[in-house]
Amino acid sequence: EKPEALIPAMIESFLASDAGFKRARRALHSNASKET
Repeated sequence: EKPEALIPAMIESFLASDAGFKRARRALHSNASKET
């Protein structure tokens, strides 16, 4: 595979995992604030 072909797939997977990470972090924060 050429790098030019791999870059879009890498960006796409990064953005997908980043969105999942943000969602998990937001859920973690909302749970923490409920406990106090």
